[in-house]
Amino acid sequence: MANAGICGHRGVAARAPENTLAGIALARRLGLGMVEVDLRLTADGRVVLHHDSHLGRTVKGRGRIGDLQYEVLRSIDAGSWFGPGFADQRVPTLEELFAASGPDLAWNLELKVDPEDGPARRSLLVRTVHDLVAEAGVGTRALLTSFDHGLIREIATQPAALPCGFICGDRPPSEEDWAAPVHVFSMRYSLVTRELVRRAHRSQRTVHAWTVNDPSRFGAMQGFGVDVVISDDPTVLAPIP
Repeated sequence: MANAGICGHRGVAARAPENTLAGIALARRLGLGMVEVDLRLTADGRVVLHHDSHLGRTVKGRGRIGDLQYEVLRSIDAGSWFGPGFADQRVPTLEELFAASGPDLAWNLELKVDPEDGPARRSLLVRTVHDLVAEAGVGTRALLTSFDHGLIREIATQPAALPCGFICGDRPPSEEDWAAPVHVFSMRYSLVTRELVRRAHRSQRTVHAWTVNDPSRFGAMQGFGVDVVISDDPTVLAPIP
């Protein structure tokens, strides 16, 4: 039976506010090897960690992330919705993620784009993330993923492209997906089969399964040979090394 790696979802979303430095600190204390976070571009071109397109669910306020200046976003509480002990948390930048992660933590960087985002803005997100990864010298620890397969195809065909992968939520990879030069299929766990994992491995790809918060489901993913399991609460799945 394969020994699947465990990746914290949005940091460690069950135990700390998602996409915050508190979650990254917890992931390090737990000894996780990887965390998944969501990246968006602010109005002034800063790359920040935030899942939703708009404020309101985890960060107080209104507005679309892409329409807000970073300094405005930076001033807003991003943690007290989870618990009063996290009221000091703010929406972090990608640079802050790198600085807070220490030497060993790797990242599944999910790129988020909105229907309003035109080609120039989409390319700006890709270029800015790529440049920040290069400036920090952490290319061996970064994986770029997205539900937007067109965006990932654009990344995969660039010279010196970072490792990248498709996220599949409502269907398995298409034959067009299999033909693309990507490294990872990140899939809803219900789409994963043993044969799909075998095919991925034959083509030198890895399979990530999300979001797995149940030990029995984790065991099933291990049995299929999944390489990485993404979880809101890795502590319920297996002892963390």
